[in-house]
Formats: sequence, C-alpha cells, structure tokens
Amino acid sequence: MASFLNSVRQGFGRPANKSGNQKSGGSPSPSPTSFHPTSSLTAPRVPPVPTSPSLSSTLSQNDAYGGGENTMLPPSAPPPAPAPTPAPAMPLFLRDGMQIFIVKGNYMTLAAKPKSVDQGEWLAHHVVEQFRLLSQFITVIQSTFRKNGQIALICNPVDCPTMSAGTHTYTWLDSNRQPTRLPACQYITLVQKWISGKILDANLFPTDTTSVAAPATYASGGLNTPGATTPIAMGPTSLSAPLSQLGRDWVGKSSGFPENFVRDCKNIYKQMFRVYAHLYWAHFEHPFYHLDLERHFNSSFVHFVVVGTEFDLLSPKDLEPMQPLLDKWTSLKIFPSDSKIVAQAQAAAAAANNASTPSFLTPSLSATTLSTSTSSSFSGPSQSSSSIAPMQ
Repeated sequence: MASFLNSVRQGFGRPANKSGNQKSGGSPSPSPTSFHPTSSLTAPRVPPVPTSPSLSSTLSQNDAYGGGENTMLPPSAPPPAPAPTPAPAMPLFLRDGMQIFIVKGNYMTLAAKPKSVDQGEWLAHHVVEQFRLLSQFITVIQSTFRKNGQIALICNPVDCPTMSAGTHTYTWLDSNRQPTRLPACQYITLVQKWISGKILDANLFPTDTTSVAAPATYASGGLNTPGATTPIAMGPTSLSAPLSQLGRDWVGKSSGFPENFVRDCKNIYKQMFRVYAHLYWAHFEHPFYHLDLERHFNSSFVHFVVVGTEFDLLSPKDLEPMQPLLDKWTSLKIFPSDSKIVAQAQAAAAAANNASTPSFLTPSLSATTLSTSTSSSFSGPSQSSSSIAPMQ
C-alpha cells in the first residue's frame, strides 16, 4: 500500500507534458492510475444479491448492489383483462322489420267456432289444417342445397344435432322410455309420422258420418209415426253406450269422438309447436328469409298460436321458447285484442308489476328438456320433463 501511495505522489508531482511519461528509445511506462485487469489491486467482486421477487420488482439494479439512489421502479402493468364475451346476436325473426304478414285483419275470424258447429268437429278441422300448413314448411327445410361443394339437407344432423329452440332442447323417449337426444331432422320426421298416424286413425278422427247420425224425429211405433204400421228406428242413444261412459260428457262426444280426443289434440298441437319453434330459431334466415317466405311463415304461426291458445291446446309453459316473439307481436297489436294470448300477456305484465320479490331473487327460466315417446306404431307422445312424470 505504501508503494502505491508513493507512486501516486510521484504521478501527481511530475510535470504535465505529453512526452514526460515516455522515456527516449523505450516503451511508454504504465500510468499508476490506469486500470490493469491483472493487477493485484483489483477490488474483489461483490456477490450479487440473491434473487428476490419482491426486491427485483421494487428496486433498481443499483439498489440491488447497494449503490445509487433508492429509486422505485414503476409497477409492472397488470395482465390485460380477458375480452368480454360478446352478447349473442339477436335472432333475425326478433329484429324490427321482420314482423310482416300476408294476412291483415283479425285472426279471430279464422279461429272462432261457428255456433252451429260441434267443438269436436272444429278442433279436428283445425288440427288437420294446421298440420297441412306446417308440413309445407317442413318440406322446405327437407330440401337440399350445396354446402362446401357437397349436397346436404338444409336441416341436417351436423347443423342441427339436437331438436332445440333457443335454450330449450327436446328429447325423444325411446322404446325403454329413456330420453334420447336426436338430430332435429330425425325428430321432425318422427313427429310427422306420429301425427299422420293419429289423424288417419278412424277411432280418434272418425270420418264415417252414418255411425253418428242424428236421432230420428219420431219414436219407433209412436202415435205420430207416419205410415201407420211402418215403425221408424230410433237413432243411437246412451242406452248403447258403455256403462263407464254413462253420466259423463266430453268435447266431441255427440260427434263420435272418443273421450281422449282433446288430450290427443293437445299432444299433437304441442309437437307441432316444437317444430315451429325449431324452424324459427334455426331456419328463419335460411331458408325462409332467403326464399322470401317469412310473410307466409309468420302468418301461419300467428294463426296456429291463436287457435292453440283460444282452445287451450297450448299452455304458457309450452309457449316459452317463442315468448320473446309473442311478446313483441302483442306489443305491436298483431294478435286480436279479444284473444286469450293478449289476456295472458296482460295478466303476466300485471303480475310482474305487482310482484314484491326483487327481480334478482326471482329464479330465471332454465333450459327445459321435454320428451316424447315413440314406438314402432307411433302410438303417441307422452309429455314429460326432468321433474314431471310422463302422462299416461
């Protein structure tokens, strides 16, 4: 250390000239203050501070080695928030401008029963007619189109893997009464076959008018019998009816319809509504809108719903998949003011306004799974859900 200080003093006391540090004919002498990597005077390296997450995120490099100012580093930027899930696009059939029809006027004139017509006959007429109209739209989605260079059905198992309508999914009860999810095209085909079998069943939809002829005007052998000695047979009376049917009455009894006629009509109508719901949610744009058939489709559905609600063939729960559209049509006064569906909408609105339960405590409607049974003979669907036993 003493030699080092002496060399420093000599260096500072030496005249400052560019040639003073160089001997003649020799190599330049090293400067005592110059840095020599191999010199034994090199200070030992300070070991780095162990890696610390908290230290490295708050102190600068100089702070970590004990030098410089205690400067805080800016906090690291938080990770970007995940992009919000985009809201599902509004279905085309709910957008403004899609509420167009080919029929203008009061749809109740198409649904109201004439006074002289038996209600069973009127229901049978509407069920058959509504199925005929729906079958025309089913034929459209069963057509083919070119997709990715191949020919495919408009309603196919790839694009419609389940029979769904919005958040609702319908299942089919197999032969073991187990709910089974089927592609929509297969489900609709089964519905068509089942309804056709019902309509063609002469026991359910009788077409023989002679078996239900009106009673004769005169009693057999009465004093007022014309023709003196020629008795006139009486028409059918309750005396020939089974004992189990005596004293009971039902819709269509006088016209020869069985006691389960209205129940089967409700099941048929419910199945047709499900097909309508799937066509709206999955196929309104393609193909009906692109083929300029939305006017016909809307008009047919309005007629269908007015008849179904007027004769209690559809319940409010059945209507849930299409409730947004029905509410929109109600606000636009598409439905007749004296129809039951308008009365139901008004009652629901009044109940919502008078409800004391906050909306966030009200359970929301979850996806509903409804089922339909099938057999080789298509004897008829039994309606069920996850919490309701099938009807017998």
